[in-house]
Amino acid sequence: MKTLILTEKPSQGMDFVRALPDRFQRKDGYCEGSKFIVTWAYGHLFEIDTEEIAGKKWKLDALPVFPRFFKYKVIKGTGKQFRIIKSLLKRKDIGKIVLSMDPGREGELIARLILQQAGWKDWSRVYRFWTSEALTKEVILREIERVKPASQFDSLYYSALARQHADWLVGINGTRAITLKVNDRTVWSLGRVQTPLLYLIVQREKEIENFKPIPYGIVYAFFEKDGKKFKAYLQLKKEEIKRLESESRADDENEEEKKKDEGTRLKVETAFKIAEELSKEKAGYVENIKKSKKSEKPPLLHSLTSLQRKANKLYGYSAEKVLQVAQDLYEAKLISYPRTDAQHLAESSRELIKKVLKKLGKEDLIPAVDKVGKRVFDDSRLTDHFALIPMDRWKERPNFRKEHKNVYELIWRKFVGTFMPDYVYETVEVTLKIKNYRFMAKGKTDIQPGWKSLYREERSENKLPSLVLKEAVKVDDVKAEKRKTQPPSRYTEGMLLKKMEKLGLGTPATRSSIIETLKKRRYVISRKKSLQPTEKGRELVEKCNGLPILNVEMTSEWEKALEKIYRENRGAAGYEAFIGRIETFTKELVEKIKKIKIGFNFSIK
Repeated sequence: MKTLILTEKPSQGMDFVRALPDRFQRKDGYCEGSKFIVTWAYGHLFEIDTEEIAGKKWKLDALPVFPRFFKYKVIKGTGKQFRIIKSLLKRKDIGKIVLSMDPGREGELIARLILQQAGWKDWSRVYRFWTSEALTKEVILREIERVKPASQFDSLYYSALARQHADWLVGINGTRAITLKVNDRTVWSLGRVQTPLLYLIVQREKEIENFKPIPYGIVYAFFEKDGKKFKAYLQLKKEEIKRLESESRADDENEEEKKKDEGTRLKVETAFKIAEELSKEKAGYVENIKKSKKSEKPPLLHSLTSLQRKANKLYGYSAEKVLQVAQDLYEAKLISYPRTDAQHLAESSRELIKKVLKKLGKEDLIPAVDKVGKRVFDDSRLTDHFALIPMDRWKERPNFRKEHKNVYELIWRKFVGTFMPDYVYETVEVTLKIKNYRFMAKGKTDIQPGWKSLYREERSENKLPSLVLKEAVKVDDVKAEKRKTQPPSRYTEGMLLKKMEKLGLGTPATRSSIIETLKKRRYVISRKKSLQPTEKGRELVEKCNGLPILNVEMTSEWEKALEKIYRENRGAAGYEAFIGRIETFTKELVEKIKKIKIGFNFSIK
C-alpha cells in the first residue's frame, strides 16, 4: 500500500519528492514512487457558492440568509487538479493519507474541504504532517515519521470553518442589505473585521481634523567647553511655572507628545521673556552631574506582525508585501514558517538553534544557546509555531528582489542578536545653572555595543565634553522657540498592525489581507506611508453609525472565541455555538439596516 501526501502548493510537493527515499516518476498533477504518491493543491481549491446559497438577485426582503448547509464550488482554474486528487483518493492501493498543508488554520481548512468534496469517508487513515521549520530533507524525513492522526486537529478545522462561515454570513448579508438601501448602483462592502477596522481609521481622521493646536514655547541654551558646543534645555518645576505665569496654562497635550520635547513647555511670551533675560549672560556653572551605567538585553524575536511593522517603518513595505516576501523565503527554505504570532522558541528547539547558528557561520554564539532562558525559550508563550528565525544563509534566487534580502536581514539580525552580549552604555545628565534657571544637557556613550551593533540606524551616541561640578561653562546663546501641539498621526500600516494585535482583530495570517481589502474597496488610500479614509469610507462609517458592525470590542471578542474553539478543543460544538452567535448578530444588523435612512453623497478622490 502507498502513502498519499497532499501539499498546499506544487513547490512544497516537490520538496517531499526530493526528500523521500523513493524513485518518483513525474505524472500529470502528481509524482508517484513505489511507496509514496505526492500531489498538491494550489492553495484553496474551493469557495462558498454564494449564488447557489443566496441567489443571483439581491432582494432586501430575502435577507438575512442563513443556509442550512454551506455549498462549495471549485475555484476557476483549479478543477483539473481537484479531479486528479479525487482520482488518486479512489485508488485501491492507497493506504494512508498525509495532509501536509501549511501548519495553520487556513491550511487545515484547505485540506479538509478537498477531502470532503472528493467524498472521502475513512478519516481513520488520514494523518497530519506539522512543522514550523523549512521543508528541508532532514525535516521532512524526521517529521514524516511523527505524523499525527488528523482527528487531533479537528478543532483547528472547526475554528477555520467558523471563521469562514462567519465572514460569509456577516459579509453577504451586511453587504447586500446596505447596498440595496443605498441603491446607487455600486457595491458597499461590509465585513466582520474590515468594517470595525475602517471605523478606527475614520475615527483617527476625525481626531486629526478636530484637533486644535495649542502654542507653547521652550527655552534652550548653547554652552561651549574645550571647543565643543552642546545644547541644554530649560527645566522648570510646576511651582516655578506658576510663579512665572500669571494664569495656569491649559494642559491639553498628551504625555506621549510631551516626551518629544526635552525642555519644559511654557507660554510663548514667558519663554521669550526668559530668553531675553538670559541673553546677555556669558557663563553658567555646573550644578549637578548624574552618570548611570545601563544595559539592554536583545529584543524579542520577530513574529509576523512585528516583522511587518518593522519593514513598514524602515522600508514602507505594505503588510501584504511582507507576508508575500516571507512566504517566498519560507518556500526557499531560508526562514521558518512565517504565519506565526510567537516571539519565543520552544525549549526543545535548542539543538535546532545550534545547528542554525552553525549554518549561519555564527559558531561563536553557540555557547550562549544553553545560557539564555525564558527571554528566548519559553514554551508557555507559544501557540502552534515558534518565532520567525532564519534557517540558512542568504542565497539569491531568480525571483528574488531587493525586498527579499531586506526582509531576510530583519529576521537574521533579530535571531543573531538574541544570542549576542547585552548593549551596555553610559548616560550623563548635567544640570547647568544660568542665574536662577536650570538647564539640562543629556549625553550618551556606548561601552559595549553588543547586539546593538547590528542596528546602526538605531544607535545614537551623544558625547558631552568633560565637565566637573561647580565649574564655569561659557554660554554662547540662549534662545526661545515657538511650537504648537501636534494632532495624533494617521495610522501607518505598522501602527495599524500594532493596534489590531492589541485589540485582537484578525490573526497574523489575515491582518494584511484585511488592510488590502479596505484598499481594494476604495475605503482607504495609502499616502506617504499613511492610511487615509476616502470620502466613501467616511460616508460608510457615518451612515452605519449605531450599527453593531462598528463595534471593535465585539469583533475582538469574536476572535478570542474562534481561538478557543481550537485551544480548548471545542470541536463541532464550538463551531455551532459560535455560528449561533454570528447569526443572532447578523439578524440584528440586517434589521437595523432596513430601518435606517441612507442618503449617500460623495465623490471618490
